[in-house]
Amino acid sequence: MDCNQNIDELIKAANQGDPLAMANLCKIYAEGVVVKKDLAYAIYCFVCAVGFGVPQNIFDDAINTLFEKVEFKDIVSLAESGNPDVQYFVGLCYGDGIGTEQNAQEAVYWYRKAAMQNHSLALFMYGVRLWIGNGTEKDLFLAEKVLRQAVRQGALGASKYLEEVETEKNATVPYYLVKITDAQWADMMMNGDIFMRTLEEFARFENEDENEIFDESKKDTFRKDTLEGLVVSQHTMPLYLPENGGLKKINVPAGLVDALTLHEKVFCLYTLEYDEKNMCFVKPNPRLRDFGDTAIVITDAEKFLSRIFDALKEKYGDKFWWAYKRVSYNIDIFKEGKYSEFCKQPSYSWQNEFRIAIDISDGKFSNEFFHKESTDYAMITFLNNGGMIDNDNGVKSDDNSITLKIDVSDICVKMPVSELLYLKHNLFKIIPPSKVNPLEKKREPRPTLTKRVLVGDDSRLIFTAQYLDSVIL
Repeated sequence: MDCNQNIDELIKAANQGDPLAMANLCKIYAEGVVVKKDLAYAIYCFVCAVGFGVPQNIFDDAINTLFEKVEFKDIVSLAESGNPDVQYFVGLCYGDGIGTEQNAQEAVYWYRKAAMQNHSLALFMYGVRLWIGNGTEKDLFLAEKVLRQAVRQGALGASKYLEEVETEKNATVPYYLVKITDAQWADMMMNGDIFMRTLEEFARFENEDENEIFDESKKDTFRKDTLEGLVVSQHTMPLYLPENGGLKKINVPAGLVDALTLHEKVFCLYTLEYDEKNMCFVKPNPRLRDFGDTAIVITDAEKFLSRIFDALKEKYGDKFWWAYKRVSYNIDIFKEGKYSEFCKQPSYSWQNEFRIAIDISDGKFSNEFFHKESTDYAMITFLNNGGMIDNDNGVKSDDNSITLKIDVSDICVKMPVSELLYLKHNLFKIIPPSKVNPLEKKREPRPTLTKRVLVGDDSRLIFTAQYLDSVIL
């Protein structure tokens, strides 16, 4: 086999995601013996190998070959021409002290330049540096934004760091809770009516084109989330399809949407974050205008939540479960994971949602609910796994909404949504918000009442779950 054939095979393997082939191509194009020397392409191959998780020994070997053939100043010169792969590589060199002295500020400078061109690994590294404050000032808000973009660009490992940033930000950043709605509903809330709908009201199920289920341009992108109620996803899940009068088992990426989770009542709010370092509020996304023309800012979240609890206690006694916290935008149906009513897709992160969730079922639902919400097979497997049906005709959990009566006149300020979006109201100049501690009450594991299955064949919905057993979560 001649050299060209060897290189062709390496390129083919590299195109199929082999980091060893990528690293070998880096060495070959840096040496310039069997092919014309091409520093930009050599570094591109090296960066690709890093992106695919090249082992440390192969990483070191490729780096050593590069610096045997090239001086660092030549790499910097190439980076100054605007090549984002080379800019990322220079940042890596400064960050780890490879081929030059370690310099955290220079590393951030070059990571940022490449990140501005949407380079996935540069976005990842720049976001991490912003999070820990290494080579730049610590900035949780910008770190979250940058790492979220790194995740969108497919940077390996970025999602883990994004979760860390979200966790720290949610625990340390103060914010106001804000209800954005139309004027008529805002007036009702100011009069003390807290109206809560089922989570299903915010999901998308009816009349959807299966080929467009994940197409952002084809759905109600500000409210109707296809994956509301998703409780579990697995990279591979056994499913049974009808075939020739029997069942055929296949393994596919899939997720379960739970009817019981969808029937919980929720109250959704926006979190208006306050940047304590710069002593200012973080400007809201203009898309929030889609939710309504009026904003109600809750100036004392602790009192508001306490009054919600008192109203629930008065109405339902001890027969309810509730929790509240900020929503995490971490759902990935193509990875194994468990999710709750406080999880949404990353594409909704601009909503910055705080959610109150209430379950008044006490683990029981009526026959009518089951026949309406699921197939007979799903209902039977739910019952076999410990689920319950309440024969009492007055099951309140079947209701699609609840209204709680509380006094909010002393803790709420109503304003046009424009004053929220542009932070024009005097409230934002005189009263800084406080931190809100989440409430996460544990529940006994319960079986899933499968409403449908989302099967990940090129991001398309294939079928609902007539043949799928319920699972214990």
